[in-house]
Amino acid sequence: MAHMGSFVIVRKDGRPLGPIFVDALIQYQHAKINAFKMTVDPSMMVTTKSMLAGASEQDWETYYREYVDQRRGEPGFNPEDL
Repeated sequence: MAHMGSFVIVRKDGRPLGPIFVDALIQYQHAKINAFKMTVDPSMMVTTKSMLAGASEQDWETYYREYVDQRRGEPGFNPEDL
């Protein structure tokens, strides 16, 4: 397994990223990668582009709304952290 070093997440518009948003983004990418692994032949050559081909702005927005709705019921959830 490859090891990743540090990375930086920024918005193109320069607005701040709240912890809920960043966590949702990480969870979304994990879900996309895991779904891809379930459908691909292990002998296939896999690229990042092919792995994330199922991701779209609309898909992300739907995922994010559902993620936030799910988190709303948790103790300590702060909508300002979005």
